[in-house]
Amino acid sequence: MKISLKKTIHKILPQYIIDRKEPIYKFFSYLMLDKEGLNGLKCKTRKEMIASIPKGSKVLEIGPFFCPLIENNGEYNIKYFDVLDTKQLHIRAVEWGVATDKVPTKIDYVSPNGDLTIIDEKFDYVISSHNIEHHPDLIKHLKIIENLLVDGGKFIAIVPDKRLAYDYFLNISSIADIIDAHINKATKHSLTNIINHKLIQADPNPVKHFFGIHGTKPYLSDQKDKLVNVVNEYLNSDKYIDVHAWIFTPRSFKDNIETLNKLGYINLEMKELTIPIFNSFEFAAVLQKK
Repeated sequence: MKISLKKTIHKILPQYIIDRKEPIYKFFSYLMLDKEGLNGLKCKTRKEMIASIPKGSKVLEIGPFFCPLIENNGEYNIKYFDVLDTKQLHIRAVEWGVATDKVPTKIDYVSPNGDLTIIDEKFDYVISSHNIEHHPDLIKHLKIIENLLVDGGKFIAIVPDKRLAYDYFLNISSIADIIDAHINKATKHSLTNIINHKLIQADPNPVKHFFGIHGTKPYLSDQKDKLVNVVNEYLNSDKYIDVHAWIFTPRSFKDNIETLNKLGYINLEMKELTIPIFNSFEFAAVLQKK
């Protein structure tokens, strides 16, 4: 008896996915990830997210490093903010063994401690990739973004999905965690976040996580020497230690943003949310200034 491939697909996949006629790699994303009670989310590549920005828009990119989301080729009125200037970015790229050909020729705003308040103009769009989760005070960061946008302006954030990368074993950040950091004016990461980031990491291969192969959780009791070193680094260093402050999935990110709006902490509405593309561990959110 012949089995119809089309009928089999229709039995496995929800109708709203079939209607889109998406490429096969997107089907994997829907099957594995669209399980947070948010059915109907799209999965988009970085290029697709950037393509949604109208040409000629005034855009600020936070942390372009040596691989900006938007290159300064005349299509957009783009400006860059980073903790390093162009020369320092070239040096860092060489140290990491990365090509330097896409390093921006000019970083318009440079702040070694990541102070976005040095920027004295407003933008139609602010964009960042794998940046938002590093800020100790998330609410403060979002409020600064809000002040950098014109009314109706949009913030596009590309964010790691904890289900698919090295944050897999860590707990999702709660709204209580976020508000607590803001009320206490956090300027550096907690010892908990530093220990978690450095000692409880999962395999970073997103394909394994897509298919439920998460590996074994590292236990602190098996890493006593490393734990001592991390604690000593925290106690004895005045420098900012860069780790993830916030752990998200698309659903938790959406819930936190909506709650922060209801509580009056921010004035940025969720306009679009995506799920990761297969073989990727990042989702995207578009927040609009009301």
